[in-house]
Amino acid sequence: MTLSAEQLQLLYYLLPAIFIGFFFGYLLSRAFSKEKYEPKLATLSKKISGKNIKIEQASKQQIQLESHIANQATELLSSKKIIENKKEKIFELQDEMHRLTQGISKRDSLMNKFENRNQEQQKSEIISNSKE
Repeated sequence: MTLSAEQLQLLYYLLPAIFIGFFFGYLLSRAFSKEKYEPKLATLSKKISGKNIKIEQASKQQIQLESHIANQATELLSSKKIIENKKEKIFELQDEMHRLTQGISKRDSLMNKFENRNQEQQKSEIISNSKE
C-alpha cells in the first residue's frame, strides 16, 4: 500500500488539524465541566467547612467537659481528705471526752469520799461535844 503524493500532502495537513481539534475539544469540555460542577463543589465545600466547625466545637466542648470532670475529681479528693481529717478529729475529741468523763467520775467519787469523811468527822465532833 503506497500513498500518492496528494494523499501524503493531505495527511500532512490533516493530522495536525485533527490533533488541534481534539485539543480544543478537550479544553472546551473542561471549561463546561467547571461551569457544571463548580456550584456543586462550592456547596460541598461549604458543607465540609460547616462540619469542620461543628467538629471543632465538639472537640472544644469535650475538652471543657474533661477539664470539668478533672476539676470535680480534684474537688472530690480534697473533700474526702477533709472528711477523713474531720473523722480523725472527731475520734480524738471522743477520746478526750471519754478521758474527761473518767476524770469527772473519779473526781466525783473522791468528793463523795471526802464529804462522807467530813460528815463522819462532824458527827464525831458533835458526839464528842455532846459528851462534854
